[in-house]
Amino acid sequence: MTRTLATPLLHVDTNYFTLLKYLTSSTSSMNAPYKELKRLLEQRLSVITDSSLRTSAPEKQLQLLQSISESITTWHNNYQAEIDPRLHHFLQQQSLQKALNFIDDEGLV
Repeated sequence: MTRTLATPLLHVDTNYFTLLKYLTSSTSSMNAPYKELKRLLEQRLSVITDSSLRTSAPEKQLQLLQSISESITTWHNNYQAEIDPRLHHFLQQQSLQKALNFIDDEGLV
């Protein structure tokens, strides 16, 4: 027995949109710590490579590096039990470019 449908097979349940909104917002909030870490890593790498700052104000560059490094360490201490062991290793060894690559490659943000 073949059944012919007069209307298209499109049924959208409002619960689907509720679930989608929840998943999107929870994923976004789960990524927030990684966004912060990525921002810190990019900022530190930017300060390291700023040759004009190094020549014009080396003390300021060192202060910035120290401040950002402390923020990265604080982030690491707060999340080390929850993060991937590879990211933990990169942060522990100060392999900042590898940590940044890991965040990007794993799609954490």
